[in-house]
Amino acid sequence: MDCSASANNEGTPDLGRTNPLELGIALLFALLFVIMMVITQQVIAYFGKAGLALLSFGVGFTDIDPFVLSILSGHYEAINLQQLAGAIVIAAGSNNLLKGIYAVSLGGQKNSGKVSILLIALGILTIGYGLALSHLAV
Repeated sequence: MDCSASANNEGTPDLGRTNPLELGIALLFALLFVIMMVITQQVIAYFGKAGLALLSFGVGFTDIDPFVLSILSGHYEAINLQQLAGAIVIAAGSNNLLKGIYAVSLGGQKNSGKVSILLIALGILTIGYGLALSHLAV
């Protein structure tokens, strides 16, 4: 994406922006979706719901959208809906945990101390809820 700025005749910057919905970006997202679906199917087939929970935690440290969409596609017969919901919650929790770590490391203790603590606490609580949700499923 080219976001370079140049000045026009009036002295105001001309921000060259591209469409975020370009075909290349859409194809990349589709590829990530298919890869995530295949990985999720293999993890469920070999490791069951424990593997899905671990995968969900790891996916939270990346872009969780392809994972969530692959979970919602409904192609996982060995796992029930409550376990799938737990996997999504775990991914969201670990994503919040990552954001809290980013806040404390990039913003410093002075600027983001309370926010990072709250994000990390929210991430831990959300992961715990997701684990309970997926493991209490019958």
